[in-house]
Amino acid sequence: MRITSVVGGQLEKDRSNSPEDSFSRSTVTYVIKGDEKTFSVLYPLFFEDRAVGEGLVNADESIQEMIGLCFFELFPERKRLYVSDEAEFLEALKKMDNVRIQEKLNEINTKSQ
Repeated sequence: MRITSVVGGQLEKDRSNSPEDSFSRSTVTYVIKGDEKTFSVLYPLFFEDRAVGEGLVNADESIQEMIGLCFFELFPERKRLYVSDEAEFLEALKKMDNVRIQEKLNEINTKSQ
């Protein structure tokens, strides 16, 4: 398996009464056995603030990409994941090796250029 890209971003509203802009999505694109596949994790945006506040990630880092890669490694068999439980979200990030994840992201970004 080879990861080709990791992107993250805040959702945008389609309609004025939609709560979409309070969520983030991170998407990991990878190739396995010649097939390109994607994994997406969706979570409330304020979870990122809590993760920064607890020192699990630095505000200077590419937080959404790190989160996407972290959950992809925890759930490689899934296509999509919605995390609605803050404690579950923070626990997953506590298990993450920030240095290794950041190195992996740098490697992926270097290869995709």
